[in-house]
Amino acid sequence: INVFKVMTKGGVVLWSRENAPPPTDPLNEMIRDVILENRANDEPFPWGHYLVRWSLENKFDLIFVAVYLNLSRLLDIGDLIKNRSKSFCRSFCRSTSNWPTTPP
Repeated sequence: INVFKVMTKGGVVLWSRENAPPPTDPLNEMIRDVILENRANDEPFPWGHYLVRWSLENKFDLIFVAVYLNLSRLLDIGDLIKNRSKSFCRSFCRSTSNWPTTPP
């Protein structure tokens, strides 16, 4: 996985880990083309040589996103994202009032 981010639906990044990230950030395009148009499904979002997978945590208005090379065969990436979202929410999600609503 090249990039893993936890962000609010408003676009505020709460946590990020990057390892050889893409030259430009595919998240804005993914949010515009997928999240805002409610095209959320189990299919990864193709972006150049990368694929973007996400999971929505509607209860806390969070998006968990993983970006990885299209050449990778990460068959269980959906499960990984769901497990990380559960772990994150167990640790940090007490109420949605704690999250910033807009990016700085």
